[in-house]
Amino acid sequence: LADHRRLDLFASHLNREFALENLLAFIEFVQFRQYFQKIYFGEECNNQTTEIKGLQIRLDFGEHVLESEIVFQTIEFDEDAAAMMEKQTVLYNFKKIAYLLYLRYIRENGELEVNISSQQRADFNVLMQRESHWLSGIQ
Repeated sequence: LADHRRLDLFASHLNREFALENLLAFIEFVQFRQYFQKIYFGEECNNQTTEIKGLQIRLDFGEHVLESEIVFQTIEFDEDAAAMMEKQTVLYNFKKIAYLLYLRYIRENGELEVNISSQQRADFNVLMQRESHWLSGIQ
């Protein structure tokens, strides 16, 4: 996905198949993971390869890719402010973001519900069915 021409072709294909939400979900989930690693663990993740199910995949979306509104605009804090926050507060903020991603892509009848197995959806529903319960489970 580091080749922008291929990304555009893939997006066009998904659009024709009425499945563009899969690419949007993938981009938002990867951006969430990279941002979490950067803020919480202090790891720079841009332009790195990531292992997904045993495969090394380069996840560089370039400078002009859509930026996740949920990931980058839901919680207003910059990297310097996050460095001063307690880990629990940072984790709480990221759990809020994860919950919003769940509402958009995983929950049944979500705005951009993706096709996943019924068992996976049920597992996420149990984990996140009540926002207050999900957010209170900081570990």
